[in-house]
Amino acid sequence: MSAHSRSTEELSSESELPILLSRLAGLQGVAVPAHRFAFQVSTAEGLELENLDLRERVIALWEERFVSSRITEVSASKLTKGLLPAIWVSEDKERVWLIRGIQNRKFLLEAADRHVESVTEEFLVTGACLLLDTGEDATQEQQ
Repeated sequence: MSAHSRSTEELSSESELPILLSRLAGLQGVAVPAHRFAFQVSTAEGLELENLDLRERVIALWEERFVSSRITEVSASKLTKGLLPAIWVSEDKERVWLIRGIQNRKFLLEAADRHVESVTEEFLVTGACLLLDTGEDATQEQQ
């Protein structure tokens, strides 16, 4: 099954997003359990997360956990191995994937269930590529 055809039922952003954000933090050397992202219900400004689209929710969850974070949206054509990992949010804002790497001029997208798809730049431009940096030195959070 390809990233193009996986249904939104299989890719529940509600359950996958905390796992992917936890994994992204871990790849940056900061251990954050997925439940730390799963139980937040509102933004620092008091907006309910459920009322935000998926892209805005990604940013709000990351900023809440990493106050010194740097978040940049970058076009797929500008993505390089040195910028990865990143988060990809589909244009319809229903699907979220972790961009793990580049292999043979294709991008490796990983779902929360660790399913990996290889997609082209043309696929990535149909969504938003978000570079989320913790803004922290590599430290480990206690669970």
